Amino acid sequence: MTLTEYLNQKDPVWFPTVVLKEEELNMLDTIYISGEKRSLVTIKSDNSIVKDLHYCLVRGRLWVMDGHGNPRARSVFTLK
Repeated sequence: MTLTEYLNQKDPVWFPTVVLKEEELNMLDTIYISGEKRSLVTIKSDNSIVKDLHYCLVRGRLWVMDGHGNPRARSVFTLK
């Protein structure tokens, strides 16, 4: 499902796969840990569901972060 479809759901689907395009992300910062690229990102949207959330982008998958900015749990969002 796309970001628009996800945000406009009438009957929300439990843990869907939402495929984002790179232009739908704000890349805030990127670091390398043991050669693996990790980026701090937000989703470009004015929708209150996602507008103020930060994610860790690792290998095309967005992760919810712990208090230290480390990937904690896989989000529903993936990069196309």
